[in-house]
Amino acid sequence: MGFEGLSKLKKLEILNIDSNWFNKTIVKQSSGLASLKALVASNNDIEGFFPFQELSIFENLVTLDLSSNRLNGSLSMQGKF
Repeated sequence: MGFEGLSKLKKLEILNIDSNWFNKTIVKQSSGLASLKALVASNNDIEGFFPFQELSIFENLVTLDLSSNRLNGSLSMQGKF
């Protein structure tokens, strides 16, 4: 199963893809994981502006680790993202 099959894992709560070479598309490919509570995607090749819109689909997300990537911009914790 490739990453296009991630959306089939409807009950997945923790996804740790730390220390790979994934880029920003991994966030979009994870979009079907409605029950996801923790996403660890540190030490990857995610670059550009913080993916607010892509992450807004994770309504149950409690833990997000995007450290050691190359993200730009500022992070505001106003409201729900």
